[in-house]
Order: sequence, then C-alpha cells, then structure tokens
Amino acid sequence: GWVASGGASLGGATWINSGGTSWGGAAIWQAGGSVGSQGCCTAHSSPGCSDASVAACVCRTNPQCCSILWSALCARLVNSTGCGYCPSSSAGGASGASGAGGTAGHSSGGVAAFAGAAGQGGVTAAGTSGWSGYTAAGGVWGGGTGSGGIASGSGGNGVGAAAGASSAGGAAPQLSLIDDMEDGVGDILPVEGRRGYWYTFNDSSPGGEQLPVSNGLLFEMTPISNRPNSSFAAATWGEGFVLWGAGMGLILNDRVAARQFYNGRQYSGIAFWARADDGSSNVLRFNVSDRNTVPEGGVCGDCWDHFGATVVLSSSWHWFLFSWDQLHQRGWGSPLLDAIDTTALRSLEFSVPEGVAFSFYVDDVAFYR
Repeated sequence: GWVASGGASLGGATWINSGGTSWGGAAIWQAGGSVGSQGCCTAHSSPGCSDASVAACVCRTNPQCCSILWSALCARLVNSTGCGYCPSSSAGGASGASGAGGTAGHSSGGVAAFAGAAGQGGVTAAGTSGWSGYTAAGGVWGGGTGSGGIASGSGGNGVGAAAGASSAGGAAPQLSLIDDMEDGVGDILPVEGRRGYWYTFNDSSPGGEQLPVSNGLLFEMTPISNRPNSSFAAATWGEGFVLWGAGMGLILNDRVAARQFYNGRQYSGIAFWARADDGSSNVLRFNVSDRNTVPEGGVCGDCWDHFGATVVLSSSWHWFLFSWDQLHQRGWGSPLLDAIDTTALRSLEFSVPEGVAFSFYVDDVAFYR
C-alpha cells in the first residue's frame, strides 16, 4: 500500500509504496493506507472523498460524485480531469508484446499506417506512410523517415512510441475542419455549409454512468494540455453499459429544411486525432451515418448499421485517416449497400462496446480532399 512519509497528512506529503517508490506532491492518493476507506482513488457508497479540493474539482465535472456516491467513475475522473493523481499499481508487470501495424488511410503514393501498441518495456512495430508534408504517428508524409521508439518503464500495460518510414507520396491532403474544439463548446464550426453539434449517447443500462450526461444539454469540451497547439478536445467517460455500449458523436447539419443531411461528395474521407486514458477500453468503432442508415432518411428497415471501421487507441495522441471506401457496414442492417452515400451524410460517431469502462478523447475532426 501507499503511506505518507511525513505522517498521515495529505498536503505536501511524499507517498511511498512498500517497494520504496515515491511520489512527491500533495495530489497523490491511494485508498486503504492512512487515507482510509473514503479515499479519492477508490469507489465507495458515500458522496465526496477525503480530500476536499480533489472532491470539489471532480464534482465540477460530475456533481453526483458529491451528492449521491463516489463511484468508480468518480475515482477515474481524479486522473482524467487533472484534479489529482491516483497511482495505478506499485508492482510492475511483464513487458508487453509489440502490436501489428494498422492502416490509417491511403494516398496515390503509399499507405499511411500506424505502429501497433506495445506494453511497457516492449518495442513498437514500424509502420509506413505515403503522404507528403505532415507528421503522423511517428512517420513522415513524403521524404525521410520517422524515428523508431522503445517503450521504457517497469512493465504493465502501456504503449510504445510509434515509428514509421515514409515513401515518396503524393500531395498532402487538404483538410476542411469540422471542429477543432477550441471554442470550448459543443457547436461544430460553421464551415462550408455545416451547422451541427456534439452529443453523447448510451444504451440506458440501469446503473450505467456517462459524462458528459446524455440529456440534450449543450456538450462542453474538455481542457487538455498534452497536444501541441490544442487546448480542448471532445471527451467522454463512463462504465456500466451492458446492452450495446455508449459513445459520442456530432451532427453535420441540423437544418430541418435540408432534411438534416450534409452533402460531402467533394471530400475523400474523414481524419481525426484520438487517444484513450490508461485503464480505458482502447477499441472504438468509428461510424459515419447517411440517409440509408438512419430513420430520418426513410430508407432503412433495420436502421443504425452505419458505415464505419475499428480504431485502436493508445494513451498517446495518434492521427487517423479513413477514405470513404474503407468504411463498411457490419452486415446486420437493412439495406446492405456497397458504399456510403456521401451526398447525404448525417453524423460522425465514436463508440465503445458493452461491458467496458471508457475514457477517450477526440480532437481536430476534419474532412479531407
């Protein structure tokens, strides 16, 4: 367990585990030591936690943590909101194996790929890229090579640094930002005829928790400090959804006169940045809905089988790019079609499956040409 070297006081103490590792600073706790059963890093049935400043910070994001009970979601918010720090474990695990590189898009000159994730102490796999003029996940588009990375640390679950070589690719894609999140609110950018907003959704499982709350109120962006030139990202946290899961998304056009669809045929696909917190499910489904997969289109008999792809995240920010022809239905809906209708797009969504805890972030969502 963790104990304070300076006594039982939280403020200013240096916390030391049984293995001798120390964590300096006031904002580090592990329940079960001198903090007691009402600590900030573990769930309990009473509201609030033993550190008033941490509780106040977390409860600005989720008031129920201070009015109903301090749930497991509240404990995870200590880290993900920057209100404090909860050590995950004092024991190091075994080194993880390197993951396989996966594709993230294509150009006329090559295929953009990201390195697979590796556990702490493992070495990442290399990926190749074909675009020119932009750095993505350790590779460089056009000319030169990305530097290889080795994940250092004491073991346990983690990710390695991405690495990539590059081929001489075509021109860099031209991006049309859907939202950069920098205004801090849930409206998307009013660019090239778009007018929409962000939202969260879930399967309404009893006992399920999600933030931001799916209640129709305006989505607020989350402050971040770990991406250069970016101060906000769209984020959602939650757990306890056991039917089909939860997620967040954005509407591209909420004008009723336009039948709530957006004509995106001038674009080649979608690009975005994303990451997940440690301890979160790192597998997302990225979906794009069109008039054939939502009830508003008046076409689908069995709706919601959107065009999409699987996205595997790490705790570091990575850039993903999907062309339209990389997005496919899962195969259970009606109708089943060969391609998305880019002239009548409805929404973009990022979702996790049932039965997982999640805490993930998305930034700088864009169409590309």
